[in-house]
Amino acid sequence: MPKTTKKTIAKKTAQKKTAKKKAIPRKKAVARKAIHHRASHRHLSPWWVFWTYLFGILFLGLIVGGAYTYYNPGIIKKIDDKIGASILEDNVEKFCDEQLFKDKKGTMGLFEVNGFVCQSGSIIPIEIIYDSECEECLSPSIENTLQLLMPTSVITKVDARGQGAGIPVGTLPYVIIDKKIEGAPAMQILGEKLFDAGEKYLLNASTIADTPRTVITEINLTGSPFKGDTEAPLTVVEFIGTKCPACASFSQDSWEEVKEILIDEDMIKYVSKILPIGEDEEQAQMVANATLCANDQGKYFEYINKLYSFDGEKDKDVLVEIAGTVKLGGTEFKTCLEEKRFNTTIKSFISELKKLEINTIPSYLVGNRLYAGPLSFEELEKLVNDELQRRAANQETKIEAENINDEPILGTGDLGIQIYSDFECNQCYIDWQMIKEAIKDQEDRVAITFTNFPDQTGAYSELAAIAGECAVSQGNFWDYMNLLFDNGGNLRRDNLERLGVQSGFGGEFTACMRASETLPEVYSDIETAKLAGVEKAPVYIIDSEIIEAPDSIDGWKELINEKLGKQ
Repeated sequence: MPKTTKKTIAKKTAQKKTAKKKAIPRKKAVARKAIHHRASHRHLSPWWVFWTYLFGILFLGLIVGGAYTYYNPGIIKKIDDKIGASILEDNVEKFCDEQLFKDKKGTMGLFEVNGFVCQSGSIIPIEIIYDSECEECLSPSIENTLQLLMPTSVITKVDARGQGAGIPVGTLPYVIIDKKIEGAPAMQILGEKLFDAGEKYLLNASTIADTPRTVITEINLTGSPFKGDTEAPLTVVEFIGTKCPACASFSQDSWEEVKEILIDEDMIKYVSKILPIGEDEEQAQMVANATLCANDQGKYFEYINKLYSFDGEKDKDVLVEIAGTVKLGGTEFKTCLEEKRFNTTIKSFISELKKLEINTIPSYLVGNRLYAGPLSFEELEKLVNDELQRRAANQETKIEAENINDEPILGTGDLGIQIYSDFECNQCYIDWQMIKEAIKDQEDRVAITFTNFPDQTGAYSELAAIAGECAVSQGNFWDYMNLLFDNGGNLRRDNLERLGVQSGFGGEFTACMRASETLPEVYSDIETAKLAGVEKAPVYIIDSEIIEAPDSIDGWKELINEKLGKQ
C-alpha cells in the first residue's frame, strides 16, 4: 500500500470540500427545474388542447373531402340540389370535358352525365318574338329548327303585344339571337339570313320556317287589280314589287297554274298590290303606275307578266312598248301614264303596307293569314286547301258534343263529360290528374269525351294535338294522352314520336305525325269548341252545361256523384 502522508490527507480533504461545494448548487438547480415544471403544467388550459384537436380533425376532413369530391364529382350535384345554389367548380368542368370527349366527341349540346348536366359549346340566348293573336306564329318548326342549328341555345318566347316588348321589327315572328352565335357553326349555316342589329342579330323566322305573321281582320281591296269570281270562297292577296326577282319568278313559273287550278275553278279570288321598288324612286313610281294603267284596260296580269320578263331599265318608251305587246290601247295608256293617274292608289298601297307592318316582298295573304317570303305554286295551293278545309269545318261542324263520333271516349256510362283541353296547359294537366282519381271504379257510369283545343300561343300545342289525333287512329289514345301530359314541358316532335314508340305505336303513327295527316281534324276540333262557347282550355261540359271545375279530387267526386244522382 502506498504510504499515507500528511500531504496526501490534506489533498483528499480539499477535494472533498470542493466536491461538496459543487454538489450544493446542482441540487438547487434540480429543485428549481422541478418547481418550473410544476408551474408550467399548472398554467396549460384544457381549451387549448380542445381547439388543437378540433382544428386538426377539421383540416384532416377537408383534405379527405376534397379528395373524395375530386374523384366523385356527382356529389356536388346532390349538394347543389339540396341547397339550391350552383357550386360546380373547375374539377366538375374537367370531369364533363373528359366524359364528353370520351362519349360525345365533336357533339354540341347539353348532356346528362352521372346525374348532372354537362355542356358542350357556348350557351346562345335566343328570343322568338311572336304575336299572341296569331294562331300559327309559334309553329314548332321555328323552335325545332333553331334547336337543331344551335343545340346549346336557350330559347324564350316574347309576345310582341305585351308591355315593354320593344321589338325593332315589323314582320313577325322574328328571332333575336345573341352575338355568341359568332363562335358557333350555325353562323356559317345561317349566313346572310342574319341581320346585324348592333348588340344582337335579327332573323326573320320565315326564312327558316313556313309560318305566317299574324291574323289580319281588315284590308282595303279598293283599286287593287284582281282575277277570279268575286264570290269565291277565299281571297288571296299578293304584295309584290316593281323590281323583285322572286315576284318575277312566281309570275313566270307559277301564274298559269294559279290561274287554271285555283282561279278558273272558282276556288279563290286573286288580288294584287304592287309597290314601287327600285333605286330610282320616280321611275319605280312610273312603273307601278303603268301596271295600274294596264289594269284600267283589263290587262294587269298580262302586262305584269311581260314587264317581269323584260330585262334592263324600264323607261317610258319601254313601258309603252310592253303595252303594245299585250294589245293595250296606246293613246289611252300614254295619257294614263302621263297623268300619273294612279299615284294616289299606289300611295294607299304603301300606307297599307306600313300599317300591316309588312316589310318582306313578296308576301301573301291567304284568307286572313299573312305569309312572308316567296311561295311556289305547290306551297300556295297547300295553304289555300288548308284554309278552305278550316272554313268548311267551321260551317259543317255541329255544336252538340254527343254528335262527335270520332273523338276518343273513356267509359261506358250514361253521364257524358266533355273535356276541351290542351297538352301544354298546366291547369289541364292538374285537372286531368284529379278527374282520373275521381272516376276510379266509375268507368261504367261515366263517358268522358276528349276534344283537342290547342292554345295557339303555345309552341307545341298544335303539334301535340296532331300527335293525339294520330294516337286515336292507333286505338290507344288514353295511354298516350297520359304520357303527353306527363311530358308537357317537352313536346318537340322527336319526343312525341318517342312517346309513340313507348305506347306501342309503329311506323304508321310516325308517318301520320310527319305528314300532319290529322291537322284537318285538329282544326275541326277547334271550330267545334268555339261553336260550343269555348275560348280557352280547359273547359268541361257535363249534361250540356259548362261547369266550373272543382279544385280537388273530392270536389270532382262530389260533382260527378251529384250529376249521377240527377239521372
